[in-house]
Amino acid sequence: MTDRLTAWVGRIRPVPGGMIFKIFIVAILLYSAIGDLLVGAVHLDSFAGWLEYVVPYVPLAMLTVRTLPSVIAWIIACLLIIFLGPTIPLLAAFAMPTLLVAAVATATLPRAAAIGFAGLTFAMLLWCTLAAPGVAPVVAILAMLTVFSIAAGLGLRTFWTRAERSERRVDELREAQLKVREQERTLLAHELHDIVAHEVTIIAMQARRAEFTNDPEKTSRILSEIGDAASQTLQDLRSLVLLLKDHESDGQHDILDSTDEEQRFTPSGETTNATALVHDVRHVADAIERSGYQVLLEIEGPVSVLATSLCQVLRRTVREIGTNVLKYADPAEQVSLRLTVRGGQVTLSSRNAVSKERRLTSSGTGLEAMRTRCKVFGGTLNTHAEDGFWSVAITLPFKEQSLDPANQGAIS
Repeated sequence: MTDRLTAWVGRIRPVPGGMIFKIFIVAILLYSAIGDLLVGAVHLDSFAGWLEYVVPYVPLAMLTVRTLPSVIAWIIACLLIIFLGPTIPLLAAFAMPTLLVAAVATATLPRAAAIGFAGLTFAMLLWCTLAAPGVAPVVAILAMLTVFSIAAGLGLRTFWTRAERSERRVDELREAQLKVREQERTLLAHELHDIVAHEVTIIAMQARRAEFTNDPEKTSRILSEIGDAASQTLQDLRSLVLLLKDHESDGQHDILDSTDEEQRFTPSGETTNATALVHDVRHVADAIERSGYQVLLEIEGPVSVLATSLCQVLRRTVREIGTNVLKYADPAEQVSLRLTVRGGQVTLSSRNAVSKERRLTSSGTGLEAMRTRCKVFGGTLNTHAEDGFWSVAITLPFKEQSLDPANQGAIS
């Protein structure tokens, strides 16, 4: 019960206007109190006279504190006025507190309490009329002014409610915007990792080979491969920049500006068909072999049944696998790379010995990207380290369907 009451009190808005409103209330109190004394409207020679002088202004004074004390003070003051006997001077002095308290209460109290207090106000004024029928004209005027006062309070309440709703909406939009930006940063990190890491790793490994090679012909071939990898990386970065700058074009621009015969796969990461996927897998295997590894490549099953989206995921994954092999694998041991399509599932896996000499740091971005793609397509990612060997396998389900026209002629 206490918690509910505390929560209810916490829903009461603060008195509007801040310090300016409090100064305004104090000024009204001083003006009214001093004015009554100067015109002789009060008689302080009796207790009843003091009550008539003080009671009307107590609710007004409580407005400088909070709404709830002023409402309670107004109810008590109204009961005392009825007990003392309503008079025209007393009701006239009580008019200003009634109007201000009614306006503030309907604006700041919770909705049910505000409506209840508005009804109570008119009920108390009606009680005053019944207690002293002679003051009915004054009460009627006061009731009419109170209607306008309550209307002003409700209008202010509506304005605050809309403003608060707008603020909440702005906060929600800001939070959503932050989430979108975070997702965009993560996606961009994955894209940069997928596009750049593979070729840059090839450049680094080939540069190390060139450093220890004395054969001019072999050195020239290595430098040629470094140049090709660097050109490929630049093309990939240009493609990514174009994609980010013109993401609304929905692929209307030909990023590679190549013919159909040349467009066997897109280095930007946008694999278009199964033929391009198979070419990518073989391209990665060749790159690993050129770096001094023995590679066992196996492609089994009808790759042509794979949808474009799956080809895209597998294309990026095989690049990541190739990058990790160049970073961590032992060149003395064979590297196996397998793409298998069977039973409504496609599996891309690799196995290699882990070099004991290389201690390259890893950001973990590659595996994180693999997990993200697996989650999106309902697949699984399995990694395993045992007896100095590292294996990774990504398995994605797909629905059996007729051949995609874009995949016609794909290598199976």
